[in-house]
Amino acid sequence: MIAKTNALIFCAHGSSSQIHYENVKKLVNYIKNKVDADCFFCFIEKSEPNIDKFFDEIRKTKYQKLFFFPLFLFNGNHLLIDVKKKILHFKNSTSKDVILIEKLSLLKDISPVVSKILKKQMKKNIHNIVITFCSPSNNKKVKSELENYTEKLNKLINPYKSYFRYVGEEKKLIDSIKGSSRNYFLLINQLFLFDGFLQKKNKDFFTSAKNIYISNTLSNISTIKRILTLKLIRSLQSFN
Repeated sequence: MIAKTNALIFCAHGSSSQIHYENVKKLVNYIKNKVDADCFFCFIEKSEPNIDKFFDEIRKTKYQKLFFFPLFLFNGNHLLIDVKKKILHFKNSTSKDVILIEKLSLLKDISPVVSKILKKQMKKNIHNIVITFCSPSNNKKVKSELENYTEKLNKLINPYKSYFRYVGEEKKLIDSIKGSSRNYFLLINQLFLFDGFLQKKNKDFFTSAKNIYISNTLSNISTIKRILTLKLIRSLQSFN
């Protein structure tokens, strides 16, 4: 067997929930036999291997090219500071060829897939309401990107109304919806790549609701996985 000279490294957030780790591992295992590179994964916090420790280990290897792919959806602080700055620092401190692959696009990659899923779940003769949720962030870009994504969904499936909120804002929003309309069906789009603590907290809030549909986390949607895999294959090929 010929040893592979390229490494493809996935970097995720990390979580106190073990299922987050298992979801990341499952995705990487799905992709590793489809790309011409050895695949690894690391995390920013809470889960292991930690990105800093991983850098120390990968530095000692003989891989000629290191491809990093961020498992994030928004241009928040974790991506811009914790991932991109760490990768830049590592790149400047090694003789290896380090390439950062652009993340999946909410508008171009995610919204067309999710809109088809939600549209199939819409009910007739009832007020269909789309609500998108993501992790709270102090970065204004995240809220803007969430708003733009929700507007795109709104144009693609034309629900009665649509809202975008952070996890933790569920009750206030649902109280206002109940106050304005009794005849409604909620289509919840959790904007998380993986299952985890905040994703579960959001889902648990709606456990007892009957008039509701909650979409899968994105890494568990087969079409998203295929789009991601194709993106990675093309990115690796473009540098060979």
